[in-house]
Amino acid sequence: MQKVPLTQEGVELKRRELEALPEAEFRKQLKEIQFNFREWGLENFKLNEDHIAYFKEMPQEIVDQQGLGIAIGFDYKLEIRLTTPETYNAPLASKRRTRVIAEGSGTWTPGEPVHINKYYIGVSYTIPL
Repeated sequence: MQKVPLTQEGVELKRRELEALPEAEFRKQLKEIQFNFREWGLENFKLNEDHIAYFKEMPQEIVDQQGLGIAIGFDYKLEIRLTTPETYNAPLASKRRTRVIAEGSGTWTPGEPVHINKYYIGVSYTIPL
């Protein structure tokens, strides 16, 4: 699989690449995203040194939540919005604070598959000036 830019367009390119895979390989990639998101992200996106350092330092709980959310988004063909502030490339980017937002809705009946209406996960970074 090719590396794509860490942009909204890159996420959409990755979606199309995943959806073009045979079903068994698509399911394998979803498992990688869900359970090994840090490594999968490093292997599938073109990242600068700051992205890589931050991604490697990101708390595992956030990585796990992102992996689950993104795997669900690809699997159910839900909108995945990549939100990165313009200040991300600022020299102080390594000192930013992180906030994760996860929102979703759906239904579940015992014995039935989960029905997901929407799932959104957002990560914002604050750079102190």
